[in-house]
Formats: sequence, C-alpha cells, structure tokens
Amino acid sequence: MVAELQHGVITRAQALAAGMSLDAISRRLGSGLWIRVAPGIFLIAGSPPAWHQDLWIAHCWAGEQGALCGETAAILLGLDGIRGRPVETLVKRRTRSPSKRFVVRYSRRWDPDDVVRIDGLR
Repeated sequence: MVAELQHGVITRAQALAAGMSLDAISRRLGSGLWIRVAPGIFLIAGSPPAWHQDLWIAHCWAGEQGALCGETAAILLGLDGIRGRPVETLVKRRTRSPSKRFVVRYSRRWDPDDVVRIDGLR
C-alpha cells in the first residue's frame, strides 16, 4: 500500500486512485483509523512517528509544484552537520495555509527540472 512506502501518510487522491470510495475514507476518519494531518492528507493511526513521516506530509502538501528544500534537502542529499528541523518545503506560490508541522518557502523562480527525487521525495 502507498501509505507503507510513505511512512503512514496517504492523500485523498492516492486513496481514490487505489479504488477507495469517499465513504470508505470518511469511515476510516470517523473511526479513528486515519487521522487528518492537513487538508486531503491523512496518517494511518498507530504509524510510528518519524522524521520521514513529516517529510511525506510536507511533500504531499506541496504537491507536484513543490519540493523539500533547505536543510531538509541537504540531509536527504547526504550532507553532514545539518540538523534538519523543522522540515522545509518550497512551493511556487501561496495556494493554501501551511501546516504547523513544517516551514513553507515561496518562490516564483524555480524550475521543477532542477528537482531530484530521493526515495520518492522531491
């Protein structure tokens, strides 16, 4: 399942693409099996908290027009001596309210072709 690869994080779009109905998603949220962590982004209850879980939440929130950035990206690229908290993400424009879980940076000037993927994360 997608959520396993994403440290317990799944989006509404991913759940629907996997064949779930909106009712099935609502039932999971209502029963506490899933926890809403941001609009359209859910955490499977009982998933162990981890830094990579926060990365996936930020990654899903940013969407295809976003990427992890700053110290967060530096750690993923293997640079030493960087703390990486809080998680940082870059998006092209202000489209929604950010989560309190991560820092959002905005830029109109960046090329998605300059973004690399590491373990599925942009």
